[in-house]
Amino acid sequence: MRSFVGLALAGGVLNGGYTSSETTIWGKGLDSSFLFALRGGVLFGRAELALEIAPFTEIYDAQHGRGPAFEANVTAAYRIPFARAWDTPLSWPLRIGAGILAGGDNTGDDVFVEARLDPIGISFESGPIVVDFIMPSIRYALTNGHVPGIGFEGVTTHYISFFFGSSVSYAF
Repeated sequence: MRSFVGLALAGGVLNGGYTSSETTIWGKGLDSSFLFALRGGVLFGRAELALEIAPFTEIYDAQHGRGPAFEANVTAAYRIPFARAWDTPLSWPLRIGAGILAGGDNTGDDVFVEARLDPIGISFESGPIVVDFIMPSIRYALTNGHVPGIGFEGVTTHYISFFFGSSVSYAF
């Protein structure tokens, strides 16, 4: 068992919309998003438990000026070995997680519940350094509440993001 700390940096695209018992409105086209996060956790051989925190550094909808927002999620991952390159084992980091996205006025005073899946990526360790390349990290967030411009309550806001990036960690 080893603990680790690190940083994650990613950019991507998202789409979102609103649903209610009366209507469904979904966005046309993709918006941009950005994530800078701090990571920490524990490695158990090839398994990982981690906490990722973006301290008001996730811009989840850059086109519409939403963000930065606070994002935090807890993840579990397993690194499946698949090849060797330059005497370094390469792994596929399959990761799932859950968390929140919040930010006062930047999220309409709502707290979003978030689910996360990292289905494709490459990971390697070189001494105490662990590097992950994620292509993509899929994050689905939703919340219930009032949406300005929609004249009735009970609207569910949905966002689905696709982040492409990497993380670098130091394992003790």
